[in-house]
Amino acid sequence: MKNNITAVCRVLLVCFIASAFMYGCAALQNLRTSREVVMKKPPYYHGRVPRTVQAAGVANLPTGIDPRLRRYWGDADWTMILNKMDAYLESMLNTRMFPELSAGRGMYPDVYIGSPAMMGAPVSESGYESDDDDVLPMVCYYLDPSREWKQEVAGLCREHNIAFVISLSLGFSEYMIHQKSVFGKKEVWLGTDHTIPVPWLSSLESPVDVIYLTGALVDSTGKIRRVGAEGILAAEPSSLFESIIGLRKSISDDKVQAIAEVRRQDLDTQPLAWQEALRNLVNNLVHDGK
Repeated sequence: MKNNITAVCRVLLVCFIASAFMYGCAALQNLRTSREVVMKKPPYYHGRVPRTVQAAGVANLPTGIDPRLRRYWGDADWTMILNKMDAYLESMLNTRMFPELSAGRGMYPDVYIGSPAMMGAPVSESGYESDDDDVLPMVCYYLDPSREWKQEVAGLCREHNIAFVISLSLGFSEYMIHQKSVFGKKEVWLGTDHTIPVPWLSSLESPVDVIYLTGALVDSTGKIRRVGAEGILAAEPSSLFESIIGLRKSISDDKVQAIAEVRRQDLDTQPLAWQEALRNLVNNLVHDGK
């Protein structure tokens, strides 16, 4: 009798260990890896463009909304600007557009570039504080897509003979102000050849609200190969006095509602800001800006 009980216990133990092993393997497969890196200068991109990207073909997924943008403007309707962006990608940039995936937006690659101190940022401010400098750096964070997302994209890539996919999001961030010269001039680097001047009395410690586009170049296995961001518009920087008493200027609701019409006044042709950001983002993800 004792031997029978011992044998049963051994079988149960083996079954338990096997179940735990299988559960552990499944958990590892579902694990989404994230990475962080300090961005020292614009334009804000990380990762190398694969040498085979041009010959292999690239497709776009429909542009989505960063959850951090919904946190600040949850009631805003972004449908019009997203449709305009996707139409521009297909017509002006001549890219193949894949359909929206059944995997929810929370399963897509997540890219954040900005201040680590922003409320809701996926990075910890404590890891970037310095005793010698109160000014925080710009940080790039990106999270791999889910297993379901990877499987769905892999199937689309096989079906259409595509090797790389670009995932884009309209998002919200806080960008740090940078010292332009020893004479006190300051600026915010929004992206490729895109800076905005900042009054010299503005505080370097107080970031500026930015609405921007983020993107990830992902291969057919779901591996993120390159990420980046391009700013569309920014709030007015806070003055030194305002930053001392804790006041921050935000992007007005009027600007948000008119985001599709905002133009780059610093360029001779004054193109639409979102078109310039989108063009630069795709160009830098696929061609490394060349």
